[in-house]
Amino acid sequence: MKLEWRISKYNPIYRNENGAYTKDEWTSYSDIGRIYEESVFTKEEYLETEGRYIKVITEILRLCNTQQVVVIACEKFKTVQTKALIYKKMLENDPALITIFENFELDKVYSMDEMKNILIVNLRECVWSRLLSDNGICEIGFGYDYYAYVGFSTFDLPLKQINESIFKNGLFIG
Repeated sequence: MKLEWRISKYNPIYRNENGAYTKDEWTSYSDIGRIYEESVFTKEEYLETEGRYIKVITEILRLCNTQQVVVIACEKFKTVQTKALIYKKMLENDPALITIFENFELDKVYSMDEMKNILIVNLRECVWSRLLSDNGICEIGFGYDYYAYVGFSTFDLPLKQINESIFKNGLFIG
């Protein structure tokens, strides 16, 4: 990729001179119910942030003229005990999310209509993957601590619109 951005919910004003993030914030779906800055982190807060990531990433893919994505790297939990926990806690026994999780594999192709659920299983750390747009222009990846990575194979894109989408949805680059 010629250009790669790290997208996150973390406001750069809370980074120190070494780039470390200094504000005590949640980093995972599993943090729901924990206390951050004297407040309980709620499911509603999580879902609001998750929704912003979904909106931004699908908008980026749309601006890159993506019709489908292919899974080019994939890891997922496979033990029965872990799957049971994922189904109940992370996927809330939602049949659509469980189906995506069960069938998620390397080289699988997904339409943009399936993108919301693909992003949910990644953001909730049920799977880890890298996705490549059908035209090879855009690659999406996921990291620890609620980071998303977007790579572009060309500069011939509406980068200003992509950048604006990220910031207007309360996310940051870097």
